[in-house]
Amino acid sequence: MFSKWNTNKRILATGGAGDCYVNVWDLTQEQFQAKPSMQLRHISFADNDKMPDRADSNHFISSIQWSNNGQRLLTSAYDNIARVWSMQGKLEGLFRS
Repeated sequence: MFSKWNTNKRILATGGAGDCYVNVWDLTQEQFQAKPSMQLRHISFADNDKMPDRADSNHFISSIQWSNNGQRLLTSAYDNIARVWSMQGKLEGLFRS
């Protein structure tokens, strides 16, 4: 498991726990929560209907990195697809390698 601090905010992203989730912890809240403020899930999408397909070990998280300005989170998984997420947890882009 690994983690990355957002350098501009007190926000921590964690991943690599043998699942397809990146957990985002917002430590700016006055009271610490025992659960993440957001979970980002790596899944595939069927080409024809855009419905989520099942997640498997290819979707396990392999790396996470905050953008230089701290406004986006880049995540990748063993499916060789990088995903860009907004601070609100919206998927903004997919990049295949």
